[in-house]
Amino acid sequence: MQDRSIKTYWASDALEHIIRQIYKKAGLYGASSHSGRRSFVTNAINSGTATLEQVSIILGHSELQTTYGYMYFEDSKLAELYKLAL
Repeated sequence: MQDRSIKTYWASDALEHIIRQIYKKAGLYGASSHSGRRSFVTNAINSGTATLEQVSIILGHSELQTTYGYMYFEDSKLAELYKLAL
């Protein structure tokens, strides 16, 4: 049986569009609301400012794996870690 009740929800598409326009006017092509979140996660973790758990709470993620997916790893940093492991 189908639920035919009317659902009200807030779509983030309009906000995402506005943010992309702001970035475009600032000359930041390819930036999005999520690119800012990815930068925040990566910089907070790599600088030692916050733990993955703390960043996950700030972003409102219920799973650490979700927050982990926002991290960016530079190849040069990974190469340094491999050298340390050997």
